[in-house]
Amino acid sequence: IPTTRYAITPVQLSFRGAGLPEVVAYLYEIENASLPFLIKRLKIKPTARAAGRLDVSLEILTFSVSSGG
Repeated sequence: IPTTRYAITPVQLSFRGAGLPEVVAYLYEIENASLPFLIKRLKIKPTARAAGRLDVSLEILTFSVSSGG
């Protein structure tokens, strides 16, 4: 039985001083993406530079069918 192999592509993103509506909208878009993915790490904390703003770091793994296998 042949097996399907996947290529994994890590993507690291950082947002500094983002507003909560922008962060939620971006996470919603990721959640509804057509590619299979895994959010490996997500860190959200208030920024020290501006009240009501957030620093966000995330690492996403995307999966696609590999041509090598």
